[in-house]
Amino acid sequence: MIDFSHRVALVTGAGRGLGFAYADALAARGATVIVQDTGTGADGEGDDPAIAHAAAGRIAASGGNAHAAAGPIATRADCAALVDGVLAEHGRLDVLIHNAGWVGYQAIEELEPDFLDRMMRLGVNAPMWLARAAWPAMRRQGFGRVLLTTSDRAIYPEYAQEGLAPYAAAKMAAVGIVNVLALEGRPHGITVNAVSPVAKTRMWGVESEPDELRPDAVAPGALYLVSPDCKASGWVLRASNGQFVATKAREAANVTYPRDLATVSADTPEDVAAAWKRIAIDAPEPRLSDACAVTIAFPSAAVLGECPLWSESRRRLLWVDTVGRTLNQFDPATGRNAAMGMPDVVGMVAERADGIVVVALGCDLATVDDDGEVRRIATAPHGGDGFRLNDGRLDAQGRLWVGLMKNDLQPGSGVLYRYDPDGTWRVMDEGFTLINGLDWSPDRRTLYVTDSRAPAIYAYDHDAASGSIGGRRPFATFGPDDGFPDGLLVEPDGALWSTLFAGGAVQRIEPDGKFTRRIALPAPRPTSCAFAGGDRHLFVTTATLGLTDAELHAAPASGALMRLDLGRDDMASPG
Repeated sequence: MIDFSHRVALVTGAGRGLGFAYADALAARGATVIVQDTGTGADGEGDDPAIAHAAAGRIAASGGNAHAAAGPIATRADCAALVDGVLAEHGRLDVLIHNAGWVGYQAIEELEPDFLDRMMRLGVNAPMWLARAAWPAMRRQGFGRVLLTTSDRAIYPEYAQEGLAPYAAAKMAAVGIVNVLALEGRPHGITVNAVSPVAKTRMWGVESEPDELRPDAVAPGALYLVSPDCKASGWVLRASNGQFVATKAREAANVTYPRDLATVSADTPEDVAAAWKRIAIDAPEPRLSDACAVTIAFPSAAVLGECPLWSESRRRLLWVDTVGRTLNQFDPATGRNAAMGMPDVVGMVAERADGIVVVALGCDLATVDDDGEVRRIATAPHGGDGFRLNDGRLDAQGRLWVGLMKNDLQPGSGVLYRYDPDGTWRVMDEGFTLINGLDWSPDRRTLYVTDSRAPAIYAYDHDAASGSIGGRRPFATFGPDDGFPDGLLVEPDGALWSTLFAGGAVQRIEPDGKFTRRIALPAPRPTSCAFAGGDRHLFVTTATLGLTDAELHAAPASGALMRLDLGRDDMASPG
């Protein structure tokens, strides 16, 4: 059990909200707590000494050891006086939590010097002066725990708000202070971290006890960071609703700072512009549950791995290397992969109900038997050289839905074909650029088709009996930083998994089109995905196509067949 007996903790802004939650929890575990709070309003104005005394009284009434400190922390002298008073009365200071803060909005054109100065005094100056005052005692003790406060509103552009530039500046400064003081404290047993909390307090205009986003749901993370058990330093702990994730900026591998950033070289602004997509790597923050779920099933180094498909009769995962011109059979039980050379680029692979494997070779369809004999059976109508068949899938009636593309990706040149068992080719829709993933909703009433270059996934009303479809409508669209939607798969609950080529991830999309779970992959160019063997593993093909030597060096898993353990029971049925 984490115990704070015989520890002395100073918590600023501890009269209400998060600060009180920290102080109360520390006292409940044996700490002597100094409750500092000047009683200012949520806008940083005014003072009310009764706030600190009332909070200390509440803690004492619950059996805790708490002492009020209502003095200011606006200057170096104020901070030194506060810390010196704690040391004089209690003989030590083990924990310093700077929680005090306020929120105010001034747009940049309306920003006033006094507003900015007040924000910096409390958000930047105060933690520096408090740490300076506490540092000698902590160094002599060989022990100290410092916790500052930052904010998601500053760190993550998604949560930025207009008018919060001074607030964001102060909260980002806290991260820089943490980075440096963590280094300075390391030889002396002093750890320095920051918490980025989300809780409904006065800052939200909430005075009563909230029914969600409670301050006491943040406190466990804060207490761990200031406990003797915690040796971690230099981290930002995000905390909300009893959930926690720690993050810190880390340098890339193979960097020799400051001369070699192991990245793109550019001599002119035009070079930078041309390489911007490789320079500006917009990757989501990882989560352990997702990162740990990704393993390399087979290190294939495919040029353009595509179209994974589970064959129940073979107990193998079929997949192709389109540009490498191979048809592959992967055995999940043994980890072995058998590759069979093909006479042309291989757009897709499918398996008929009778177990016959069908592949797209250029503009042709062909069957492939288990001995490797290839027999061409049909040629798709096309406009001459430069066309080929790409991704496709068989429906339950044995009709093959497959896209025709032009190699130069001429906009509007793509066609969605349906090849029927009687040998008839039917144009189902036109005007695509690069048709990729296709699949149906569980009730077969909706057909999903991806155009990677739109970039979008479209939906059609679908009649399974006749194979007819209604008009095309957008289902999901993608932004410039998402990557290009490639292969897709529909789960039994109706949700989709879309692989994001150049986005380095697979994205779950709910039946209503809402983007939910996104899983980052250790390869920037995933291409398609499939479940295998009825288990909980999602297999993902990837590509090395178009990657530079530097990019391949940075992502050596590119081209591999990957396996994701999604940790869920509602997996799609094989095939």
